[in-house]
Amino acid sequence: MTKIVALSLFFLALKSYALIGGVDVSDFDPLSKSVVALQMVEKLNSGEINLYKGSGVLVGPNVILTAGHNFFYLADVTMSEAIFSTHPRWGKDALGQKRIFVEKVILFPGFSQSPLGTRNDLALVFLRDRAPYPYRPLPVELDGRDSPNRFEQGILLGYGRSIDEPTAPVSDYHLRRLSLEFARWDKSTIFDSQKIWFSNRNGSIAAGDSGGPVLFKRDGGGYRIYGIGIHHRYDDCVKENTCESESAYSNTTYFSDWIKNHSRY
Repeated sequence: MTKIVALSLFFLALKSYALIGGVDVSDFDPLSKSVVALQMVEKLNSGEINLYKGSGVLVGPNVILTAGHNFFYLADVTMSEAIFSTHPRWGKDALGQKRIFVEKVILFPGFSQSPLGTRNDLALVFLRDRAPYPYRPLPVELDGRDSPNRFEQGILLGYGRSIDEPTAPVSDYHLRRLSLEFARWDKSTIFDSQKIWFSNRNGSIAAGDSGGPVLFKRDGGGYRIYGIGIHHRYDDCVKENTCESESAYSNTTYFSDWIKNHSRY
């Protein structure tokens, strides 16, 4: 239990540096029917309940792709829920909102964390039931042939809290979208890079955005998932407390075989 508490505190400390820009996503935006809120529930030996907020994107009728660190520290994932709303009501009271409990979570093997960030930070969340209509999965970019470059912009969607609302209640984490500028791959090519980095000039990932997707839209096609939000560049955030340089996202092309094999994508 000491390990679980330590991990929880580790992530809460990092999240306290979070920043984001962007705008609210309307219920009429088609993308709002593919991104879901995740409420992670941790029960301590004392009986106390801790709640954590995160984001995910549907990749199957009952399968959500998200960040591994959202669930890594939980001894029992089945107390956690997916909430299908742009303005989720966090906590026990659903107030009529559609919720589905988590059945199981598959973490990418070798997940690790350090002061410089996480690695292999990806998870598939399987729900006890199918997502309600009109929610639908989005396709994941798997082959990398049409990968983004520095001349293109992606869209981040997640339930992070904006610094534009400093007086908003803690419960007011709702779905937002933000345009991101591609910065670089972690290594030389998409095929040896497990992370994509985006510039934080316009805003960036925030507390509650972990697991939210970065999407690109191609000519003649719809949006596809290219990344899953995981962390800022910690040396920037922790030392300067600004997070103004870059943020990192798990690269779905790098993890494509694992995503396809385990989600039946």
